[in-house]
Amino acid sequence: MSLPSIQRVFLQSVAESDPEGHFVDVENIQTYYKIAIPQYHQTLLQNQQFSDEPHKPVVLCLHHFLGNQYTWRLQMQPLANATGCHVISYDRVGFGFTERPIQWEEGKNPYTQIAAVDFAVQLLIKLGYGAKKVILIGSSAGSAISCSIAIKYPHLVHSLILIGSTLRSEDQGPPPVACHILGSAPGRLFLKAALYQYLPLMRIYHNVDAIPGWETVVKPSYRNAILEYRIIENCGHLPQDEKPQEVIDLVVDFLGRLDV
Repeated sequence: MSLPSIQRVFLQSVAESDPEGHFVDVENIQTYYKIAIPQYHQTLLQNQQFSDEPHKPVVLCLHHFLGNQYTWRLQMQPLANATGCHVISYDRVGFGFTERPIQWEEGKNPYTQIAAVDFAVQLLIKLGYGAKKVILIGSSAGSAISCSIAIKYPHLVHSLILIGSTLRSEDQGPPPVACHILGSAPGRLFLKAALYQYLPLMRIYHNVDAIPGWETVVKPSYRNAILEYRIIENCGHLPQDEKPQEVIDLVVDFLGRLDV
């Protein structure tokens, strides 16, 4: 049996100061993570009762470049309590207390964004959440990883919340025909507003009043999901640190309207 690396031992020893943090091996990389569960789940666990709600999604928080899971310290427990979901954050490869691999197989560089996508999914599986839908909350570069997860694994994703997002064209799927217009923020906002205003196209119907559930089911379905753009005033690139309560309020309100 081989001895653990000096790097692993060092990271574990430094992380011991925080009893809420844990380590798990994901793709042979020692990964540091935290989980917040709703307060009433904690009470059930103390009474040795099953705490997880199978219909609830799980929330996964992805931090920014040059950051770590600490940036979610003020959001995790309030979000868990408000939504009834388990909330997970972790140090992405290369950051925080997660191991920094120094060698890997050809074509399997763990520091790429492509690798980060599968890594996040494997983390959820390792922690026992592989069968659940995922609410992805990404900050800055974490938003790009969140979008890439949604593109590659759309069946896993419940919803996306992107904070101070830094997205490239490849993070948003194949480019549309009018990519030069829609690639800009004003263009995307115009498209969202236009689609919400005019979909579905009324002229293709004879009498919408004859369609069961037109206003409550059919019409909202053509408008797809809830798409919102919010501005937090007097705030920089990391509102979860600078305006934590506003972030909590916006996220809880958004998820509440998605019946979470």
